[in-house]
Amino acid sequence: MTSGQTIQLRLASPDDAEGLANLASVAFRAAYESTTQPEIIDQHIRKNLTEPVIHSQLSNPDEVTILAFNGNRMVGYGRVVFGSTCECVQAESPCELNRIYTLPDSYGRGIGQLLLEKAIRIARQKKCDVMWLKVWEGNERAIRFYRKAGFEWCGFSDYQFGDTIERDPVYRLSIVTPPARP
Repeated sequence: MTSGQTIQLRLASPDDAEGLANLASVAFRAAYESTTQPEIIDQHIRKNLTEPVIHSQLSNPDEVTILAFNGNRMVGYGRVVFGSTCECVQAESPCELNRIYTLPDSYGRGIGQLLLEKAIRIARQKKCDVMWLKVWEGNERAIRFYRKAGFEWCGFSDYQFGDTIERDPVYRLSIVTPPARP
């Protein structure tokens, strides 16, 4: 983070749906506009990142969304889905790190790291033992970020993006809290 920048995190509520839908759309477009046709991005946003879809997610007790603010400006978010699993993820109590996105002008400022750390703390409080995620294989920046955080590749999962079925790598992280030393 730049000096003087204070990032505040808080859990989202259904009242945040409009602002989060706007942020999610901008962040998603920025992440993929250099590699994906605009119509495919628009289709994905209409299907997955509208206010009603986001409102439904924020109302689901099996999901939590963390918002990052710089002052009053929402600059990033992370979403965790509890109980979600994937074929290559073996766990008693898994959770999926479904999204971490920040606005482009916030890249490289440690906001993604803050969101990830908060997501892991929440998952541990919910007694999850493994956090997993899918990432587009062309998103080398995200892959480096997750590998640096300790996530390990465990397989692939199909993901429909537009009319294409993509084969996304899946990464997992054991988040079991070690027992306290006596």
